Amino acid sequence: MTALKFSAGIQVAPGGPAMSLATAIEIEAYTKIEFVLTDTAPANTKTLNLGVLGDTLKVVVIKSDLNDFDVDYKPALTYTAGKGFSLDAPHIYLGAGFVQSLAGAGIDFTNVTFTFTPLTSAQIKKAQDEKKTVKDVKSAKVEILVGGPTVEPAKPPQ
Repeated sequence: MTALKFSAGIQVAPGGPAMSLATAIEIEAYTKIEFVLTDTAPANTKTLNLGVLGDTLKVVVIKSDLNDFDVDYKPALTYTAGKGFSLDAPHIYLGAGFVQSLAGAGIDFTNVTFTFTPLTSAQIKKAQDEKKTVKDVKSAKVEILVGGPTVEPAKPPQ
């Protein structure tokens, strides 16, 4: 067994309520996957088969470098895992109970499809007209960490 350590601090700023947490989750196996999606098809989508994981996952963490940009307008990064999600912030799923409850809600991390959608010229113009901040990038780096009793390396779906 290996301990996956996690810590976080959250605060409603300025001076609002805050909380911190630190925990360790025992896992036997893990894998980290990194890839880049670009604004040109077919490189704007990627489907991963995270193996036959079923209800055994204890940790799923998904983040993108787009999360680093605090702007009003930026490209969209979404993923589908039985249901669709916007990766508008890091997604952190911790604990076997929580990950299993997602499976009960129709969320399946076995086949996950990521899609990068760049800003359109109309969106950029609208942002400029509204005097909003905009970050027009042509790619997004995605990082995924999964852990549990067994984890197979990510591979393209069959």
